[in-house]
Amino acid sequence: MVAVLASFIRFIAAVLVSVALSASVFAQDIPADLQTQDAASDATGEVAAPEMMPPEQTQGATAAETPLPNVPDDADALTTVPPEAMQPEPPRTLTPTPGPAVLQALDKVSAQVEKIEASLDRVARFGTLEIFVRGCQKAPPEEPAESAAFLEIFDTRGGRQQIFSGWMFASSPALSALEHPVYDVWVLDCMNASSSEAESAPVKN
Repeated sequence: MVAVLASFIRFIAAVLVSVALSASVFAQDIPADLQTQDAASDATGEVAAPEMMPPEQTQGATAAETPLPNVPDDADALTTVPPEAMQPEPPRTLTPTPGPAVLQALDKVSAQVEKIEASLDRVARFGTLEIFVRGCQKAPPEEPAESAAFLEIFDTRGGRQQIFSGWMFASSPALSALEHPVYDVWVLDCMNASSSEAESAPVKN
């Protein structure tokens, strides 16, 4: 009986020694920083959070690695094209004429159509519109027929406001057209003052 008990005690001691050796080997494989955190957590009873880089340092590193685009310091350096620069210009082959300009006006509501002879810098009225011809140009006889007039159009309904300013072309009305819900105006011709007076003069028998 004594021999059996002694054998059992030796077996228990061998098992304890084996467990102790295994624990020491496992402890050597754990990094030192984790062992420190485990020790701190055992002492305080709380689990220590892993150390992380502050957000300021992270942002600084990212900004240093990513170059910024070249942006001018002066905001005025970024220029935009004004609307006047987008207006079509008449061809250089056209020559100025003293006028008047022959215009056609349409009332889209009443379907009224009227031909207007508008002298330079004189107001011509159609409905609530005031039309000023600031310039009139015409192609010479040897060139393809073309007439262009620079118009300024105001609408007096509900307060006088400018609704058009630019060149209109007889051959291409849609190139620079008046956008208005009621009225439409386009150029037919540019005339010389002498030819206009001759057409309006009475015929003598």
